[in-house]
Amino acid sequence: MYSNDYKRRAVAFKDEGHTFKELKEAFTIPPETYYVWKEKIENGCYDRKIIRERRRKIDKNELKQALIEKPDAYLGELAEQFGCTAAAVFYALKKLNITRKKRPLPIPIRPFLFDWIKIRGIQGKKPQTCLRFFANLLKLFLPVYLFSCPIPQAHGI
Repeated sequence: MYSNDYKRRAVAFKDEGHTFKELKEAFTIPPETYYVWKEKIENGCYDRKIIRERRRKIDKNELKQALIEKPDAYLGELAEQFGCTAAAVFYALKKLNITRKKRPLPIPIRPFLFDWIKIRGIQGKKPQTCLRFFANLLKLFLPVYLFSCPIPQAHGI
């Protein structure tokens, strides 16, 4: 792959009156390549083209500003703000290398814990067994805020 500047110099070299043999020695190209390059230069194929970015549904700067103002906004909320779908917001954030990971709100843990304790039969067991049980439970529900619920004090634990 030759640069556009190289192609222009090769064509200019031949146009100065040099032979094809000299062109091949200087630029290592056959006469066919010279004619192709000359035609493309005359047609303006190697001129710099203005690359315009197409208009998007979501302006990048506005999206960044919206995230600065409300960093915990859901994709649906941002979609309403910009008048598009949540998928469009997702792909716009993806282009900006911003990931928005949201987890659902914590489920009510306390009733679940009591049911789990009854099923496992932990009531009346040794404290080590209970601690092991709660340690395993914490591994399962690490993203959920267990400490926002009151700690059960009764039920033989």
